[in-house]
Amino acid sequence: MVAEPLTLSQNLALNAAQGWLQLGAPQEALHELTRLGEAGLEHPRALIVTWGVFAACGEWRHALIVAGKLAKADPSEPSGVILTSQSLAELGMTGEARDLLLLGIDRFQENQMIAYDLACYSCRLGLIDEARTWIVKAFIWGEKEIIAQALEDPDLAPLRPLLDTIVELIESKAPESISSPSRFNWRAP
Repeated sequence: MVAEPLTLSQNLALNAAQGWLQLGAPQEALHELTRLGEAGLEHPRALIVTWGVFAACGEWRHALIVAGKLAKADPSEPSGVILTSQSLAELGMTGEARDLLLLGIDRFQENQMIAYDLACYSCRLGLIDEARTWIVKAFIWGEKEIIAQALEDPDLAPLRPLLDTIVELIESKAPESISSPSRFNWRAP
């Protein structure tokens, strides 16, 4: 389903909402979102910003509802699956979040964010071998800059030796080695 295009004033309000959210002002972002009108609030871009407002406020049940709407409004994009899983995980439903992403990876193959989140949730669940597989796939499938995020992510602490090895490979200017799953004792989940 293709969403109706936003009007100029709706685009301006949505851009302002995104700006406020990036500045850490979710209440101001919410105020800007009210300018979109009922139809504008159902647009996938608006749903993403609305999810961000609820997430910033720690309102994970509301965030989950919005993520579900996003998944229905734009099923061709992975953002609905990703945000739904993040909401579930924040509600303490990590197993359900992982299960959803395992379904999502079939639809959105080689998606870096899904693989990264699967690594995080697998670590939380004590599935370290599986987490190792997913973090390597995340590096292979996307931007290598995500390594900095992974090094700071407390969910991925059990993978620190692997992450350190990846950093060493990157620093040695041997990025082709990153593509070799056997280097990381790779196993399919």
